[in-house]
Amino acid sequence: MESVPSNGYGSGEHRVMPIAIFEAITAHPDLNALGITPATVFEAESLNADNRPNVDAHFVTVRFLEQTISAVVRRGPRAMEVAVHVDWTLTRDYTGINRILNRVDAVLVPFEQVTGSDGIRVACIRPMGRSRNLTDPGWRTISRYATYSVLTDESAT
Repeated sequence: MESVPSNGYGSGEHRVMPIAIFEAITAHPDLNALGITPATVFEAESLNADNRPNVDAHFVTVRFLEQTISAVVRRGPRAMEVAVHVDWTLTRDYTGINRILNRVDAVLVPFEQVTGSDGIRVACIRPMGRSRNLTDPGWRTISRYATYSVLTDESAT
């Protein structure tokens, strides 16, 4: 079995990201071919802002943001950012980042009514946009992120 870093998955730690989303990103063969595996996907909340993951290739961070609540239903979609980073000493070319984000779109956008082993059902994921090309001086990476609207049901089981 592959060793998974302390990213909250496979270790019993508290998770923010529904396991169905983590598994969809880390198990897809097209993303695996681009180097995206359980060892290269991290919840942003599990990372230290001063020390980036010890990955010598592209890696992904996922951050869940605010939730829009409907007054009628008392639930609503939550914003999710999927960021792709790479050490800027390896490349300053965003082509690889864009390829990974394109594949993430292809994997996540068709999601409908998928329930993970954590009991959280992902009802739907809709793309909301992408960032400009970014640099992170703290982590010494180049990056971009895609933002999605994610509707989940945490009491699906």
